[in-house]
Amino acid sequence: MPNPTTHMEMAYLVARRVDADVLNENMGCYLLGSTAPDVRVVTRRGREPYHFAPLDFDKVGAGITGLFREHPQLAETEHGPTRSFMAGYMTHLTLDETWIIRMYRPLFGVDGVFATEAEGAVMDRVMQMELDTLALERLDVLKTHLASFGGGVGIPFIDGETLSEWHEWVTSFISNEFTWERLRFMAMRISRGDETHPAHAIADDFVRGMPDTLDVLHETVPAERLVEFKRDAIADMARVVAEHLA
Repeated sequence: MPNPTTHMEMAYLVARRVDADVLNENMGCYLLGSTAPDVRVVTRRGREPYHFAPLDFDKVGAGITGLFREHPQLAETEHGPTRSFMAGYMTHLTLDETWIIRMYRPLFGVDGVFATEAEGAVMDRVMQMELDTLALERLDVLKTHLASFGGGVGIPFIDGETLSEWHEWVTSFISNEFTWERLRFMAMRISRGDETHPAHAIADDFVRGMPDTLDVLHETVPAERLVEFKRDAIADMARVVAEHLA
């Protein structure tokens, strides 16, 4: 699924499109919310407690449905910071699910276009990193807004201390300079620590061969497909946020 940088940048573009006062006044809360379903990085819990749907969901919107089924009060809150945080949270769930349905399953999954499951998994991460490169021009404004987060968000499944820790983690993450070397770390996660897993060699070959290897990937998954994905996902995310704030 997309990385925090992409989640924040696309959420920011959604906020500019929706242009709601509550988001403009609480942009730090909103942007942190757009990353928050991945807080399991610091809590060490599973995915579902924060994404509210299994990975084999049927359609986009499953996570939001599950979220408000478990926490209906969050759909009705008028508290600005919390309302904005939840709007961001919803952009994350929508973007993840859109990626899975439109990109991962048809291209990178077991029924995708790559010869092996390992190659598909690594190329999935490559395309996610390429999405990050599309966000780099807005990185400074994202950092500024994220720094404005002042807490005060009331989320029953993420306590304040954890949220502060997550804010620090995200701030550190987006402060790191983008490098394709990170693909090797992603291969380590794909392999779950198995040093013999083919993902390592695939990632190493890709990084060493840049930029030619990216051009080769674009022969299978054209760069235009990523641009179209981003455009359409932002439109869907904006609709979800506008309906939430209406």
